[in-house]
Amino acid sequence: MEFDYGDYYYDFEEKVLRIRDGVKIISQDMFSRFHSQYSRLYAEKNFKVIIPNSVEEIEFKGFFDMRVSEYQIPNSVKEISQDAFRCNEHLKSMQWPSSVKIIQSCVLDSCSSLEEVVLPEGLELIGDSAFGFDKSLTTITIPTTVKKIDENAFQHCGLRSISVPDNIEKIERETFYECSNLEIIELHEGLLEIRDGAFAGCKNLTTITIPTTVESFGSGVFLYCEKLKEIYVPKALYDKYGKDYFKSSTSAEVIPYNELMSKKAITNPKARKENAENARITSSSKKEFKSFCGTIRTNLIADKRKK
Repeated sequence: MEFDYGDYYYDFEEKVLRIRDGVKIISQDMFSRFHSQYSRLYAEKNFKVIIPNSVEEIEFKGFFDMRVSEYQIPNSVKEISQDAFRCNEHLKSMQWPSSVKIIQSCVLDSCSSLEEVVLPEGLELIGDSAFGFDKSLTTITIPTTVKKIDENAFQHCGLRSISVPDNIEKIERETFYECSNLEIIELHEGLLEIRDGAFAGCKNLTTITIPTTVESFGSGVFLYCEKLKEIYVPKALYDKYGKDYFKSSTSAEVIPYNELMSKKAITNPKARKENAENARITSSSKKEFKSFCGTIRTNLIADKRKK
C-alpha cells in the first residue's frame, strides 16, 4: 500500500519513503506537515529514505526527529544544514556524501542508535556537537582532509578510540567531553593547541601522549579522567606549565620526554619511564622509529592484548 503526499510518497509494505524526482530542496516545512498532519506515516519506524539526484540542499531541520533507520543521499546534494538529522533515534548508519565538505553543527546530534558513520576524503570541517550524544557510535575514522573539528563535536559520544588527523592544529574546548568509553586517543605531530576540557570526563582513558609540537595547553583538559595513570608530556611543555597543571585533579603520573624514542626502548615498561626522562635516543634507521606518541600507543595496545 502506497500513500502519496505530493513531494514524497511512502510504501508501507517496503517501508520506504521516496522523495519525488524534481524536488531540489528538502525543507523543514516538508516534514513539519509530516509530523502534524500525517500521524499514520509518523507512527512508522525503521524505514528507509531515498533521495533523488535532483535534490541539491537539505535545509535546517530537514529530517529532524524522524524515525528513519537509513538515508540514501546522492552526490547531487551540495549542502546539508545544521540539525538536519538531529534526534533520529532509529538511525543506525550514515554514508556522508562526498559532495558535502562541511558537517554543520548538531547535524547528527542525539542519534542514539547510530553505530556507523562513513566520512569521505575531501571533508574539511566537523561542526560543534555534530555527533554529540551518539551513545552507540563506538568508532569513527576522521579523514585526513579534515582541517578543523569544532568544540563539543563528540561530546557524550560512545567512542572507544579516536585518531586525530595530522591536519588538525587545535583540539577545541570540550571536543571529547564525557566520552566515558574512550580508551585510546592518538594525537599526531603538528598539533599546536589543546583547549580547556578537551578530554574531560573520559573516564576509561588510562594513558595519553601529548605531541612535541603542542605549544598551548588549556585548563581541566583531563578533569574527571578517573582511570588516567600516565600523561607523557614534551619536556618544553612540562617546563612551561609544571607537573601539577596537567593532572587536572587526577592521580596520574606526569612523565616528561624529549623528541623520539625507539620501539625497543619502550617495549620494557621499566625502561619506558627511564628513557622518557633521558635527553634523547637516536637510531641509525628512520624506518625503525615512530613518533613517541605513536610508539607509546602501539606498545600499550600490544601489552593489553597479551594480557
